[in-house]
Amino acid sequence: MSNPYSSIIMAAFVGREEELKALNGLYSQKGRRVGFVHGGPKMGMTTLMERFCEEKKHLIFEYRDGTDNEHLLISVYALEKYTGEYYPDIKTPKDFFEKLSDALGGKKSVVVFDGNQYPEEFAKALKEYLDRSENTNIVCSKKPDNSYLEVNFDLTLELSPLSYEDCVSLHPKMSRIDALKTYLTVGGVPGYHATMNKSDYKSCIEKNFLGAFPRLCAEAENIALKSSVPYDMCSAILSDMSAFVGRPIDVANRENISRQLCDLYLKKMEAEGLIEQITAVGNSPKKPVYIVKNRLMAFYHTVIRMNPAVIYGKKLDYFDIADSIEMYLELALRDFCGKYMVKNMGCNGYGYWWTKDDNTNRLNVCGIRDDCVLIADCKFRYDKVDNGVLKQLKARTEAVEEVNEKRLVIFSMSGFDNKISRKAAEGGILLVSADNLL
Repeated sequence: MSNPYSSIIMAAFVGREEELKALNGLYSQKGRRVGFVHGGPKMGMTTLMERFCEEKKHLIFEYRDGTDNEHLLISVYALEKYTGEYYPDIKTPKDFFEKLSDALGGKKSVVVFDGNQYPEEFAKALKEYLDRSENTNIVCSKKPDNSYLEVNFDLTLELSPLSYEDCVSLHPKMSRIDALKTYLTVGGVPGYHATMNKSDYKSCIEKNFLGAFPRLCAEAENIALKSSVPYDMCSAILSDMSAFVGRPIDVANRENISRQLCDLYLKKMEAEGLIEQITAVGNSPKKPVYIVKNRLMAFYHTVIRMNPAVIYGKKLDYFDIADSIEMYLELALRDFCGKYMVKNMGCNGYGYWWTKDDNTNRLNVCGIRDDCVLIADCKFRYDKVDNGVLKQLKARTEAVEEVNEKRLVIFSMSGFDNKISRKAAEGGILLVSADNLL
């Protein structure tokens, strides 16, 4: 089966140079060579394998979740296409791997097993094949552990989300602001950027979230369905956090479940990369607070799922949900600005400051440096930032305790008016505009 996203991404393959280098290093070795590549949905494993196999003799098996028999049928079909022969005598996974070894004939080649969770009998036969094969064999999985596939791998790679810079290069026709909006909406998942392939952000949203078949809405629902937390509770918790409810006790009370069960669900969702516990800075409350980590799920639950205009509307366009999108982008910008402070402003890390009465929409992102803490406000609005924003930030900053030197930062995607620019220059306040941020 072919990957519907790969043809788009292959035309602009970015961000996986180190992974390709490691895979080619494995290929250059002699003797047994087995690699393991894992990463989340649409993270680009199949595309990476296709690029790695270019100009090499190779055979790629693509699997979906299924039984031993289904994996065997897929394997035999792919082998028959590769060799042009018919194999009526293959009855078991062990039979298949013997025929595979014969078909490769000892010639240097790459064999890729691109699946998810391998069923028991098939996994055991695959392990026996990997232990004795001297080809370059790559096992791919969306899960870091395969309970039946206990193999000593010579190389293990985890595909992380692409950086903002890499994602921008996938949208050469977009403006820089629209490329940032796209990144804040779907994160660094290359498969999502492949479908956000219009020349402007508005068109991408209408195609993928409001169209006749809103592909990324379906993807968000599918992610919740595949969670180890029951679908209704997983969706409810994501909606709670998208509505700025982040304390476990508040989530438990809203969903009428015990705190113990709520904590269990939160731990599972955190392990799956759906949510994350934020780092408290200074005198912020020390009890855990969670926000949605997965950008697609955050956008879907903040803008789409909880928006009556989308649920009940018949014919919608971008402007029906523009206000919700603007609010979402401003909140999502905080994490982006935190990473910017680490990369460009000498910070060792970043976290958040809030009071015990604040919801998570009131968080201030804080960059942590050796000499001070940078306390920031992040604005993604159409009007230039004025002195009112600075006054509010100063007032909140006065309540930040248990830190050494404090310094104020304001990020604005729309720039600053003249008055705040003068005030900032006089008070040593850092103003970061879109030109600097992008």
